[in-house]
Amino acid sequence: MTENILINPSLEEVWEWRKQLRLTCEGMSQEERLGYFHQEAENALRDHGLKLVPIGNGQSRLERLTPN
Repeated sequence: MTENILINPSLEEVWEWRKQLRLTCEGMSQEERLGYFHQEAENALRDHGLKLVPIGNGQSRLERLTPN
């Protein structure tokens, strides 16, 4: 007997993202992966008009670059 299982589209999207990430990072050294993730994070912040501002003790806060 086969049972149909519905998968939440958000979960499916996460699985696809993880698969693509695994393929992208395949063969990279740990240092290269860290650099890749750092660059992707900077791109995402910039794309959303945000920046990280250091506030001490190794902590940061997000600030909007452009007003809403």
